[in-house]
Amino acid sequence: MKIHGTSEGAALSKKDFGVAFGGAAAIPGTDETYDGGNFANLEWVDLDSFSAGTYAYGETAETGSSVLIGRKISDLQFYAKQGSSPASGSVAAVMKNSAGTTIHTFWSELAGTSLHETGAWTNESSTAFSTAMAEDDYFAIETSASGSIANVARNKLGTGNLFDGSDSDGVTYVPITKTGRDCYFKMTYTT
Repeated sequence: MKIHGTSEGAALSKKDFGVAFGGAAAIPGTDETYDGGNFANLEWVDLDSFSAGTYAYGETAETGSSVLIGRKISDLQFYAKQGSSPASGSVAAVMKNSAGTTIHTFWSELAGTSLHETGAWTNESSTAFSTAMAEDDYFAIETSASGSIANVARNKLGTGNLFDGSDSDGVTYVPITKTGRDCYFKMTYTT
C-alpha cells in the first residue's frame, strides 16, 4: 500500500503514521519579523525608556484579522542585547491578555549579562502555551527591575511596514501603548 507523502518502500515513522491516520494534526509553523533576516530596518529600544513599573516591548494581535489570532505558541524568542546596566536584573518572555494580566510565561530569569553584547536572538527553552492567542492579547520581553538591563530590536519603518499589515502592532507597557513599530520576534506555533 502506498501512503501519500511517502516514497515507494519507505519506512513510516510515528510522525507519518500520526498524520496519515491521526485525524486533524496540528500544523506547526514559524513567523518572524526581521526583514527577511537582513536587519536593514533594525533600531534598538531600551526597555528602561518606558514609564515606571514593568518595562517591556512586544507584539499584539490588534484586530480579529491578525495572523496571530488562534496561534498556540510553543517557542518565543526576541532579538535583544545587553543594556547599559545589564547586571541590575533579568528579562522574561510572557503572554498577557487585554487587561495586562500575565497569562503565561515562556521563559524567565534570563540575566541581562547573559544577553549578547551587540545583539543576537535569545535562545531560551520555552514552556509551550496551549491556549490560542486572542484579539488584544500580546507577547513581550519584559523586566520589572529598574535600570537599563536590555535593549530589544524593532522595525524602525513603522506604520505602513508592519508585520501582518495593521492587524498586528508593536506594544509597550505600563501603560499599554501601541507603537506602530513591530518587535523583532521569532515564534514557533502548533496551530
